[in-house]
This record gives sequence, structure tokens and C-alpha cells, in this order.
Amino acid sequence: HVTVRCPSNPDHFLIQPYGLFFNEVTASSLLKIDADCNIIQKGSTPYGVTRSGFLLHSAIHRARPDVHAVLHIHTGLAAGLSCLKYGFLPLSQDHLITGPVSYHDYTGIFEDDPVLLKRLTDDLGPTNKVLVCRNHGLVVCGSTLEECWYLTVYFMWSANVQFNALAAAGGDLDKLVMPPKETIDQV
Repeated sequence: HVTVRCPSNPDHFLIQPYGLFFNEVTASSLLKIDADCNIIQKGSTPYGVTRSGFLLHSAIHRARPDVHAVLHIHTGLAAGLSCLKYGFLPLSQDHLITGPVSYHDYTGIFEDDPVLLKRLTDDLGPTNKVLVCRNHGLVVCGSTLEECWYLTVYFMWSANVQFNALAAAGGDLDKLVMPPKETIDQV
């Protein structure tokens, strides 16, 4: 799912209709919804929106007014990385560009449970923009849709580097070279 806060009304969001592949989504097919997932303006398709799919987005948009775009994916790389106990390792410059990464323990399909949604936003934190949902996938936030996409691309490149490096090292973390803290901080 991808959501973008509407500039004309910060309590309204654009989201792709449930039932279209990303390559089928057009500007006219987007739905405008409010924070409670009510459709304000229907797009050009007969499709609607899944409430459970928007709950995660809604929680983040409510908790973080600085966030204007949220992307949530379950790609093989993102979901695979979310299953690793040691998480997302700072192995490459691409990783360092994504900034700090937060983690959220998976509790099942997102439900309209204020306690669970608060835990999610607390785990994301007040400034982080990348959240790994353990055993689930990835959530990326941005002040713009472009920033959200940029961070997602860098995360995916980094995840690919991590899996390749781990494969080459036979899964032995001691065979991996981590940049020093000064380099991480500088990037």
C-alpha cells in the first residue's frame, strides 16, 4: 500500500484502490479517503480500499504530521530481511543513506486496536523514517512521496547487498566487514 497526505487537507489521503496492481494505478484511479478510511472521492475504478491495509498508514499519519507519504511492502527482500534476528546491517553506503532503522514485532494482521497501533508508532519513533516489521515486511515514511520512494529503493539495494554478502560469507557474521561508527555517523 502507498498513501500520500493531501496538501489541501492534511486529514485526507490518496491511496491506490485494492484490486489494482501498482503498474495499473493512474492518477484518476486513486481514492481520496479520510483518516477513518471513509471514501471522500472515488477514483475511476469500481474498487475500494481495505481498512486493514490502511490502519498502519492511518496510525503513522496521525502520529507523525511530518510524514506525508507512507509505503508498506512485503517484497521477498524486505520480508526476508524482516525475519533476521540481527536485522538490517550497516554493510554498505546505501544502507547508511537510509538513516536509522526501527523495528516492530509482528502481532498479526493489523487491527483497529489503539494499543497495538500506538506500539507501532512508538516503535517507529518521532523522527525515523524506516520501520522493519519483523516477520512481515517494511514500512517507509517520507516528507514527500519522492523521499519515501528514494528511501525504499536504497533499502532494497542494501537488503540485496546484505543477502549477497551473507551468502558469500556462508552466513557467518564474523566474516562481514562493518564500517566504523565514525563512518556511519558521517554518512
